[in-house]
Amino acid sequence: MAVVADISHDAKEIYDSIAEQYVEVKKAPHRTAVEQYTLFDVMLLKNEPELGKGARILDMACGNGHYTRKLRELFPEASYICGLDISSSMIDIAKQCESQLQQNIDYINVDGKDLPISEPLYDIVTAAYYLNYAQTRDELCVMIKGIFDQLKPG
Repeated sequence: MAVVADISHDAKEIYDSIAEQYVEVKKAPHRTAVEQYTLFDVMLLKNEPELGKGARILDMACGNGHYTRKLRELFPEASYICGLDISSSMIDIAKQCESQLQQNIDYINVDGKDLPISEPLYDIVTAAYYLNYAQTRDELCVMIKGIFDQLKPG
């Protein structure tokens, strides 16, 4: 797993160094047209309109919390929303936004592979910018199992 540790370390270093610029990148028009539409309109909202009521939601690899905040807007009745990221700089920005917006979102600086299983489990887990860091099929399977382990049965 030395390669995995190297990749995690590299990702942390890169995102720590570009955290401020990343805020602006997330505002680009193609992000709204493609990413936001795909994640929210197609994957979540159109499939389960009642999904967010009382839900516990985890956003893995949340970066600066851009889409985590969108999750709160889309699911205002969610009981708990948490974003996590390996980059402490990204989490710092997310926490700054949270202190201004007061959306009742927790942000945690942790590598998704090191996240302990939550109790109670989550109803929704998003991982849009997490799985692409898998370098092998085995590593991808470990990451997917980690997500699965965070989810409530059903």
